[in-house]
Amino acid sequence: MVAVQKLTRRRQFLAANSGIRVATAGFVLLVQPRKAIQPATSPQIAGSAHSVPDHAGVGITVTKKIGNAVVRNRMKRRFRALSQELFADHAVPGADHVLIGRAGGVERPYDQLRGDLRHALGKAQRLLAQGHSGQGHSGQGHSGQGHSGQPRGDRRRDGTRRVGPRP
Repeated sequence: MVAVQKLTRRRQFLAANSGIRVATAGFVLLVQPRKAIQPATSPQIAGSAHSVPDHAGVGITVTKKIGNAVVRNRMKRRFRALSQELFADHAVPGADHVLIGRAGGVERPYDQLRGDLRHALGKAQRLLAQGHSGQGHSGQGHSGQGHSGQPRGDRRRDGTRRVGPRP
């Protein structure tokens, strides 16, 4: 059983953004293992989730794209209930977890969200055990370049598209 603490600072959410991503229909789960921080060198962090390596940090975010305040708050309440129910037993110890709400999560039944979260936490643990650290394992990304680092054929070096037939 892992003790769970709430992520409260923006930098904690940003740090989790560079970790493992597991997307489901209702949310995206970000998991980032914490680096060991010495309380003596960082007194402002002492007493937080970052000073204890075996605690799991949990943060929840739902953007305005999802809906109005009523919808967002409902989704956050559901995520808080899920985190209280599942994170103590299934969270990755010593890692920060962030749940990002998606539009599909508003109508999704609670039982399905629970199953999705259990599956996402298991997948994140497997990926971390295999040595994946986050951004680098998901493929080509949005760089606009091919595997060789050269610009793709339909774009110029400055990023603009070609007009007309190819020479």
